[in-house]
Amino acid sequence: MHSAARASRGEAIGLGARIFPSKMSPQLIVCLTGFALLVCCVASEVKLSGFVALAALIAFTLYAINEQREFLFIYTALLFAVFANIAGCAVAEYFPIYLSEIRIDSSFAGSLPSLVFARWFFLAALFCFGCRGLPKVEEACWGKGWIERLITVGVFLALVAMFLVTIRNPPSFLVGMDRFAYASAYQGAPIQRMLTNAMPYLTFLIVAATRWGMKPIGWLGVVMWGVVLIWTGTKFGGFFNLACAFLVVYSDRLARMGKHAVRKFSIILGILLAALVAFSAVMYGSYGAASGSDFLFARTAQQGQIWWATYEKTDGLLHLDRVESELLGTIKDGGTIAANVGSGHGIYGMMYLNAPTDLIDGKLRQGSRYTEGGYAAAYYSGGVLGALSFSLLMAGAFFLVIRRLRIALWRGKAVEIIILARFFIILQTTLSMGTFADLIDPLSLASYAYLAFAWLTDRGVAPEVSLRSRLLWRSDAC
Repeated sequence: MHSAARASRGEAIGLGARIFPSKMSPQLIVCLTGFALLVCCVASEVKLSGFVALAALIAFTLYAINEQREFLFIYTALLFAVFANIAGCAVAEYFPIYLSEIRIDSSFAGSLPSLVFARWFFLAALFCFGCRGLPKVEEACWGKGWIERLITVGVFLALVAMFLVTIRNPPSFLVGMDRFAYASAYQGAPIQRMLTNAMPYLTFLIVAATRWGMKPIGWLGVVMWGVVLIWTGTKFGGFFNLACAFLVVYSDRLARMGKHAVRKFSIILGILLAALVAFSAVMYGSYGAASGSDFLFARTAQQGQIWWATYEKTDGLLHLDRVESELLGTIKDGGTIAANVGSGHGIYGMMYLNAPTDLIDGKLRQGSRYTEGGYAAAYYSGGVLGALSFSLLMAGAFFLVIRRLRIALWRGKAVEIIILARFFIILQTTLSMGTFADLIDPLSLASYAYLAFAWLTDRGVAPEVSLRSRLLWRSDAC
């Protein structure tokens, strides 16, 4: 009896599986959820519609994790971004609060259902793309080539150098500085800044080494990077990126756990995320005048304030003329935040739309920008259809990058792991900010050329594998 229950495809894992009967096809569930959210959008002026939409999104997410167990592990960073954005919008909608970054008091505007619909479409697209499956990771393929080992050692030595340079300075928690102030005071060297910017994706290779081939180097590198993050005042982002790297690298092994183990792991993951958020609040409280709770409440609202304000200003009108401005802005992007003073594309355009110009000018000149403006920019240009198109584009890009990253891990290709991990980090920024310039900069263009050359000419590909299979990126072609 227990064996038959375990074999059942529709066996319930949590609330999502109980809401959606096992006999219903995934396609039908996607359609029903989409229809329910569309109804909520039509009735967006009713306050209850936002809660119904959020409940439908949560139920669908749980169902997706139940059907594709790796969904939770490989897309943790994206799930966090989705629900943080929605939580911020909900705070602005249902809790009157002064939004200091855009200098306005929040109130109910009916923006939540449309945001939930657009964000659900993103997750639904990832779910549907995942129905074809992701390539399996084979441990035996890792670390056999001397080039891969040499590159891994090189990354490790760069991390050692960064570690030694960092700990020679006093830690941020002793000098009372946050990450930005500390970087300005102690991390001014160009090489150090370059390594700091590169480490979020270089650490993917270090994490991979913890599992395959070079475990001592891998684990020592992880510990040193953790010390660097604490030393320099990182409160959340760096630790979260490191955790997501572990989840991607170990996703296939985690997905093979039994349903009860997955439930326990999900709870542990949630506790760890809550602990990271709490740690961030405590650290902020030690630096600033506001309390940790006030920081969390304000910071949550900031995750959705741009969407909320843009939705209210747009009032259902389309601005298709901005599409050309978005494309030109991507090409003419200043390259740095400070160089984009006056820019009108992506997050920059939405900041200027929703806040006083002098405030935004000063913010950008300091090298800082707001968060979660990608969907707002898409909605302002093309309405709900624009936001849905943005969701589909980003979901396709993430799925392809994750698929190729899995294959690179499977085959132990160090250069490809670094390149694809970089694209994974860049796409997270693109999803949040609506800025595409990093995807077409010289380094990215060179990366595309390298990946194309590697995939089409790799000597490890069997002769009988067709060129068409390689172009279609089939896992059996690698």
